[in-house]
Amino acid sequence: MLFRSQPFDFGSDRVGVLFVHGFTATPAETRPLAECIHRQTGWRCRGLLLPGHGTTLKDLTRTSAHEWTTAVEREFNVLADECDVVFLIGVSLGAVLCCLAAETLQSPKLSGLILLSPAFAPRLKDRVLSRLVGPFQPFPYKGMAKERYAYATRLR
Repeated sequence: MLFRSQPFDFGSDRVGVLFVHGFTATPAETRPLAECIHRQTGWRCRGLLLPGHGTTLKDLTRTSAHEWTTAVEREFNVLADECDVVFLIGVSLGAVLCCLAAETLQSPKLSGLILLSPAFAPRLKDRVLSRLVGPFQPFPYKGMAKERYAYATRLR
């Protein structure tokens, strides 16, 4: 069975859209939206796989926020070199990374941010609960479930 956890890049328009997935997810999280946007507009759509994601929990724990922000900035620059305008679309942690990239890069080619469920600051009770329950709760990996769903719905 083929899962789409790998980065994607399709289209060749002068308008580019960079998709940034959330924590523990993969590009499979954003690919359906990217395909819809490309189908409707013809824009170039590029989705990155954040460092440490899409493999194992051990790989994820070995990465840092700096690596994630660097990856988003690098992918933005690839699109900015080849497109006249670029939009950033991020989900959860990806939305936060898009905001950080926009602030850091301050590129005139950045034409907009689309933030889906941005994870700016968890509520106090969620932070306390996660610290209490975290050591006893297995680490969630939502990416595989989303990949399976995306694959299953394509077959219909």
